Amino acid sequence: MDNLASRKTDYAFFPTDGKFNMNEIEASECAHIVGSRHSTPVHMLPGKLFSEEKAAGFHAAGKLIIRPGEEIELD
Repeated sequence: MDNLASRKTDYAFFPTDGKFNMNEIEASECAHIVGSRHSTPVHMLPGKLFSEEKAAGFHAAGKLIIRPGEEIELD
């Protein structure tokens, strides 16, 4: 993660299911370390891609929540 900070990334995606990957608190810590311009939680629950509760628990500068059916355009 420390390596990624020096790359000054625009977008980073952090899995937050807490079972197979880190949870939303750990993902928030990683997002802080990486320091991307936009940080998005993904894979929030096993078998379910999105959870409002998990999204609300993810805290990062530049937090970008993408809900089912939404699209973003990368710049």
